Amino acid sequence: MTDSFRPEPLIRIVDDDPEVAEGLGFLLECADMRSIAFSSAEAFLASDNPAVPGCILLDIRMPGMSGLALQQALRAKGLTKLPIIFITGHGDIEMAVDALKAGAFDFLVKPVKEEKLLPAIREAIALSVRLFEGKPTENEIAGRVASLSARERLIVRLVGESLDTKAIAERLGISPRTVQAHRFGIYRKLGVNSVEELRALAAEVETSVAFDASEDSRFN
Repeated sequence: MTDSFRPEPLIRIVDDDPEVAEGLGFLLECADMRSIAFSSAEAFLASDNPAVPGCILLDIRMPGMSGLALQQALRAKGLTKLPIIFITGHGDIEMAVDALKAGAFDFLVKPVKEEKLLPAIREAIALSVRLFEGKPTENEIAGRVASLSARERLIVRLVGESLDTKAIAERLGISPRTVQAHRFGIYRKLGVNSVEELRALAAEVETSVAFDASEDSRFN
């Protein structure tokens, strides 16, 4: 499937309070985001299309199935590509912490402030899109980067700076053949297949592969 046919992300609002749901829907419409409201967890399970990326704005306390129970039900079904942002009351903070431990993306306290909600939604959608595309998440990338040796991290950084094999070899005082050997090991550890993919990955995790300038001298 090409990008042009990928469904536009959809924010699911699951809240039994119609005023809250309507207010959130209006806010999202003003921010040019698609949304749909469900008055209960049961209604969400019955009619949502899990093949559409996006996120869930979920109330914790609702009649019938609670927000926490819905979270558990989705995990049990293996439906984990829609990050959950819990919308909670002040008295539900302890429950929200439990939700985070169970894998929730974030929780916000009512009344929800626009400057906190919209950035959280955008980050959640970005994560959802990555999951639907089968791309590694930031945490997964950071874990892979952590498996690299100091020299490998340095080479990733230099590749990210668009240095070719010869320039990297001269910078580190090693042979081009040695640089190539390190690159193949880096490809295997990071799950990439080309220098273009490696550069893109280096740009995404620039802080993870950052190195002190003194590291240059250790390999000269």
